[in-house]
Amino acid sequence: MNGESYTSIGQGNAYNTSRIDVPIFFPVPMRAAPTVALNGGTALRFEGNGEDISASAISIGNVATTTGDVFNNSLSGPNQGYAYRLYLNDSGTTKMFFSSEL
Repeated sequence: MNGESYTSIGQGNAYNTSRIDVPIFFPVPMRAAPTVALNGGTALRFEGNGEDISASAISIGNVATTTGDVFNNSLSGPNQGYAYRLYLNDSGTTKMFFSSEL
């Protein structure tokens, strides 16, 4: 995912009061279950329920070759069960990579 300002990654929900999960669907099957990494910055935001929550790291779980859930478990303030949108903040330098190198 490129580093354009305010690039939307996807929509998900608050699993609890410190974690938001966002499902990701890859456009083509990966060779193996991928990992996720950020490069060029760490400007991530979760927006929803009148909140805009910053995050500087992301993880991936429930991952397969065609889909996975990106999440952050150390957030402050999401409301469990509410919808949130994950996007790259306005830095324009943050990029999210999915790698499935064997």
